[in-house]
Amino acid sequence: MRFHGQHSLGRVASEAVGMWHNGTRMMTKLAAGNLDIAREYISNNCDRLYKVLFEHEFFDGPEEDISAALREYQNSDGGFGHGIEPDFLLPDSSPMATSVACQLLARMEKPPSGIVAPALAYFEHTFDTSRNGWWAVPARVNEYPHAPWWAYLLEDGCTVIDRHWGNPSSEIIGYFWKWQQHVRTIDVANATKRAVEHLRSLNRYESEHEIYCYIRMYAQVPHRYRRRLEPCLRAAIDVLMCTDESKWRTYVPKPLDFVQSPKHALYPEVQEHAERNCDFLVSATDNGVWHPTWTWTQFEDDWEHSSKNWTAILTIRNYRTLREFGWI
Repeated sequence: MRFHGQHSLGRVASEAVGMWHNGTRMMTKLAAGNLDIAREYISNNCDRLYKVLFEHEFFDGPEEDISAALREYQNSDGGFGHGIEPDFLLPDSSPMATSVACQLLARMEKPPSGIVAPALAYFEHTFDTSRNGWWAVPARVNEYPHAPWWAYLLEDGCTVIDRHWGNPSSEIIGYFWKWQQHVRTIDVANATKRAVEHLRSLNRYESEHEIYCYIRMYAQVPHRYRRRLEPCLRAAIDVLMCTDESKWRTYVPKPLDFVQSPKHALYPEVQEHAERNCDFLVSATDNGVWHPTWTWTQFEDDWEHSSKNWTAILTIRNYRTLREFGWI
């Protein structure tokens, strides 16, 4: 079921605020009419892709609009670029940007094969046998506006993101399972075994983003691999998840960043904190939307636009999560 706003914009803004009773904050669900406010913000400030994603998710907009918008980011080599990952604006294709596109395609009921097949071909072409995976972005990322953490370090031959192999390599392997009919050259079973072995070999968990990628992989792989991944993913969530609510307005991995639905197999790892996290999301809305908790500190004009697209991404994700938990 999708939600359609039924309230005036002036009224619903106040309904996102929690109530107090005898000095205790009572948990207050978010009024569905807040979607109207978010819809107006995204319509006025964000790129077309986020407008059609929001319309499809909450107002029954057609999937065909998403396909058309995604094609604007896809290059002739099948990969994606052009800022579909808003923290780097490299127009060239990259495995990282293409994985972001695949996240959106994976949520579609009928993703067009004319988009999916070239994307998988791009992944196969850019697979690095010496790494048994992919590098996040090419060196040309430095020639375009980007967040500091996306800088390509010439002395290292990669970005800091690449220090954690699973981001995005594990996630990409999951897409090979999801769209097996388009795979031509990759031995998906062997690639999956190596990904599982990598996660199981880690002495400590340092990157929540690597774990997010593995969780996306987990959603796509056969059960025999899920059984081997699950203990590690549960342990990683326990280690990395920030349960201190006083820090949740900063850039930390919150419980529902790992699991966005009570139906997810890994939900028990976050269940104890899910209600508090939903309550926090409601209290953290800024006039119907959620803004990024980070900044680039460089390329300020470009960041101003990218930050608005991030607001759309976070807003879509948070409303979707609140809907999953019955908080709208």
